[in-house]
Amino acid sequence: MLKDKVAVVTGGGRGIGRAITLAYAREGADLVLAARSIEALTETKAAVESLGRKALVVPTDVLHEESVHNLVEQALSHFGRVDVLVNNSGIGGPTAPLWEITPADWQETFAVNVTGVYLCCRALLPGFRQGNFDNRRRPERLRWHGDVLIERTCTLMEANLCPGSLTSRKKFTRECMSTQDI
Repeated sequence: MLKDKVAVVTGGGRGIGRAITLAYAREGADLVLAARSIEALTETKAAVESLGRKALVVPTDVLHEESVHNLVEQALSHFGRVDVLVNNSGIGGPTAPLWEITPADWQETFAVNVTGVYLCCRALLPGFRQGNFDNRRRPERLRWHGDVLIERTCTLMEANLCPGSLTSRKKFTRECMSTQDI
């Protein structure tokens, strides 16, 4: 399913993002690792390369459109395409009762967990739409070329008409998160 695919993973340096990155590498994907923490990304890149796959580190702040566009430009320049976007960047946000959460804390959490996902999808989805008509599945629509996984909201959006059901992808994601790479 991931053999020779190119996946962009935001927040790919540690935690669930690192686990997904290493699982994708084990399945044969090359990775574009994006986050603010260059040190964590560099360590994950070395782990990916030890699995025989290629990895590109792109320091990225998903809150800034220019940073996201730089991510996409570098990914395309290095690999020539992107097949999968894993929107894993996110923050837990405040844990206080709603009436005690400041508007600034609310806005920061919303910006990272929602606007960051939007900016990444907005930058990559147009490229995912390029391709040929797939007459076997949905002849009335242009065949989508990529997948989008929004990890922070635990929602899988299938932007691909390639083989692999939603169920098998959820199972794959569960298996990624059950590894010891977290």
